[in-house]
Amino acid sequence: MSYTVRPYYWRDQTSEKNEARSSNWRKKIDKNETSRDAKGVATEAVFKEKQSMISSEFRLKARIRSEARVHLQAFVLCIVDEQSDH
Repeated sequence: MSYTVRPYYWRDQTSEKNEARSSNWRKKIDKNETSRDAKGVATEAVFKEKQSMISSEFRLKARIRSEARVHLQAFVLCIVDEQSDH
């Protein structure tokens, strides 16, 4: 077996390089996560806006149906009332 004897400072330089690489890698990941977070926030905002539009549309349709039902009932009652008078 052969062993390579390296000076102590060589190990320090290598560990510094590795640490620098790892921090660059972390920065890249943080940047990607930040980008994903921003996209997620934008997507969620659009989704919530669409949801609110849908819910308001359903509320409007429900109100129209309710009013139509009331008018129809009133109309039927008028017809029944007229028929009972004759």
